[in-house]
Amino acid sequence: MELFGVQYDNTELLSRAKKNGHQLCGYYNENYQIDINGQDCVVRQPIAGAEEMDLGYVHEEVVLRHISSQTDIPVPAVYGISNEPYFYVEGFIEGDVLNDTHPRGTLLPGHFISDVVRLTNTLWQMDFVPLKHFFPDDWPCGNDVQGFYKREEDMVRSVYNRFKNSYKKLYETFGMPADPFEYTSGLGALLTPRPLVFGHCDIHRKNVIVKDGKSWFLDWEKSLITDPVYDLAVHIHKMYYTPEEKECFLHEIKQTVSEEFIQGIDKDIERHFILQRVKSLIIDTVRAHQHVVNPNESPDVQDYVVSQYARKINQVQAIWGGRLFSAEEIREKMSLFVPE
Repeated sequence: MELFGVQYDNTELLSRAKKNGHQLCGYYNENYQIDINGQDCVVRQPIAGAEEMDLGYVHEEVVLRHISSQTDIPVPAVYGISNEPYFYVEGFIEGDVLNDTHPRGTLLPGHFISDVVRLTNTLWQMDFVPLKHFFPDDWPCGNDVQGFYKREEDMVRSVYNRFKNSYKKLYETFGMPADPFEYTSGLGALLTPRPLVFGHCDIHRKNVIVKDGKSWFLDWEKSLITDPVYDLAVHIHKMYYTPEEKECFLHEIKQTVSEEFIQGIDKDIERHFILQRVKSLIIDTVRAHQHVVNPNESPDVQDYVVSQYARKINQVQAIWGGRLFSAEEIREKMSLFVPE
């Protein structure tokens, strides 16, 4: 590929990034920060065999180029794409990861909520027709938020089916019913019809870079044609807003976006929360256990993961009437568990 006026061999460039670049964290991609002809870049390559836990159809570099051509949303620039081997090169955003400077439990920067609302309002109005061909032919369209809910619920079911046998005893230990979806089935049919939009669907503290008092939004590989209220619910679920921040965010959303996008929001966002909490418990039981039993994992990371899991599991107990668990009890039970 040609980058900054220089022609590079794709295989050699990827090899150099992996050998000399600074590796950054990522669940679905390997990320390497590297200087390319004087430009600070990130080489991103999807991880082969990464377990899919979320819906996602459009390659991130396609989304970024479309957004940049249609809006002024602050996103990384895409400098080049290699089809063989497949990877792409983005601009590196020099700044602070929001989670590093403002972790859960600390007040967010004053500009952050307005930045997210501005992004949301712009993105929901963006023309996403050029991206539709990346989705299945029968993907919901128009006002079919009920059809979208079924897609998300089916995805969560597929993840549960993947782990329900090997993690059955650990799921039972933490009070998961034999059918966790008895609490979500039927909720989609209650949703208020509203136009589907294009949404990021994964904005949280680790996907935001703050630079010079401005939020830059990363990791677009799970963006979707979606129910706008689902987009909000996932964001709130993953952000750990304080009650005051959550109220401020929703108030600003209601004051800013078109009313057609948030019809029925007060009841429907709670319906989406229920599915997201069940999804979190299904997925995070597996991920937290993997962290706890990993001998190479640092104690600080294990403590953080267990504390996050404790919050989520105790939150979901309200749905199916289970008891609460302490972080210490969770760690003990996970450390003794061996998947079947």
